[in-house]
Amino acid sequence: MQSNCDFGRRLATVLNERDMPQSDLAALSGVDSPAISRYISGAYKPRVDALVKIARALGVSTDYLCGLVPAPHTPQRDDLNFSLILCCAVRYALGRRTYIVGVVVDYVLAHLELLDSKTLSVMIRDIKECKNYGQDIDANDWMRLLAALEEVYDGKK
Repeated sequence: MQSNCDFGRRLATVLNERDMPQSDLAALSGVDSPAISRYISGAYKPRVDALVKIARALGVSTDYLCGLVPAPHTPQRDDLNFSLILCCAVRYALGRRTYIVGVVVDYVLAHLELLDSKTLSVMIRDIKECKNYGQDIDANDWMRLLAALEEVYDGKK
């Protein structure tokens, strides 16, 4: 993130443009109102999970909220590079029992529309081939991601 102020200013701008009170964003995102207020004031930076929830609730990219791109919507990316990065993230998180699993799953879910059929099929295969994806502490996250990937993949066939 470039700065706390940039994030807070951009968050406030999106809320003002939509005439959305902080309480509505809190209800939509699951991030509590006092935290949103602290983000807007620049007193605190959001954790990655809160950032993803807020961006998803507002329909803007995390990159925009973080001050990395000038436009509020996800810019066109080099599909091959972006897909490769997401595949690597999924492979890295498979079999791990850490907070990274939830973050990776949430990020991939937030960017499903950017994935092509080949990338979707590779991710589905990787998850299914991981011998313990349905048995570990993060099983619900993996099952949720697998169901979403399969649904999008079936729609692109």
